[in-house]
Amino acid sequence: MALYERNGIWYCDVTINNRRVRRSTGESNQKKALATAIALAAKAEKGLLRQRAPKLSEVGEAFIKWVDEAEENGRLTRNGSRYYRNGWRLLKQTPLAKMQVNRITNDDVKAYGPNGQPYSVNNAIRTLRRILSKCETRGFIHNTPKLQTVTEIPREAVYSKEQENELLRLAPQPLRDVAMIIFDAGMRPEEVFRVRVADVDLITKYIQVERGKSNKARRRIPISDRCMEILKARISGKEVTDWLFPSKRAKSGHIVTVEKQFSKVREQMKLDERWVLYSARHTFGTYAAGCGNVKAAGDALGHSVTRPQRSAISTRAWKQSGGHHQPKERRAGNWRGELNGTLPSHCF
Repeated sequence: MALYERNGIWYCDVTINNRRVRRSTGESNQKKALATAIALAAKAEKGLLRQRAPKLSEVGEAFIKWVDEAEENGRLTRNGSRYYRNGWRLLKQTPLAKMQVNRITNDDVKAYGPNGQPYSVNNAIRTLRRILSKCETRGFIHNTPKLQTVTEIPREAVYSKEQENELLRLAPQPLRDVAMIIFDAGMRPEEVFRVRVADVDLITKYIQVERGKSNKARRRIPISDRCMEILKARISGKEVTDWLFPSKRAKSGHIVTVEKQFSKVREQMKLDERWVLYSARHTFGTYAAGCGNVKAAGDALGHSVTRPQRSAISTRAWKQSGGHHQPKERRAGNWRGELNGTLPSHCF
């Protein structure tokens, strides 16, 4: 046991069961401080001395290690681990990361939590819930606080033909090419970002998607005529292993977002936050389902579409068409066959 003075107050430094304990005795008299230190050492030996709760930044890194191990052991899906990693990425950039886990409340999350789109904010909050739940299990906190999520804006907006044309007219590169591919192929933005030259077959007019967020994400997608032109221009002079949308700054070698460009275009078009780049994919899916073959539309989107989902998609497509069904011969046709080489006229 050791005693040392700091600013007129005596502190004790003692190691019990390979655990170092440093505490203020609260005494300015050395003899009284020694008696207090002995009492503190006795409590520590019995396990009655409460330790300082760790900071969120400390347990957060340990949580990510658990996420990696859980994914390797099959206890957590790849999408689940990706969700938690992104949530922690958002959390560690906020003042919450410097707070002790036993002091974090719902009010703190509202005041110091991440800002941005509701989906991203809720991603961070749900990750924090899981982290604090594990802190409770390990005895760092007594009870996990109840953290309230924010209301998410449904991403069901569908662009009209006029809005699509206006967006593509105002969009700078690479947003314009990315948006056009999403409008015409229904690909997810991250799927477009990851396309390599080798994934594009200009002869059969298909794009091969190697991976994505769902089990059916790996698929071949027909290329529209207007997309053929931009793909030819981007492929020209590149190796088969090169990215279609390269980036010198990104670690991955390809662009990972066009959000800043899209936000400026959305502001110019005077659209609210319901309208996101992903809405272009919804537009493709809605019009494709309106052609009559919801199953084929789901396959093109990389969805595992269940019957209730098919019904919901069909209803949304019916509403977007103004409450009028497609012609009978159109509904009976094979939508995927219609997309072989070119898309329906409404996609142009």
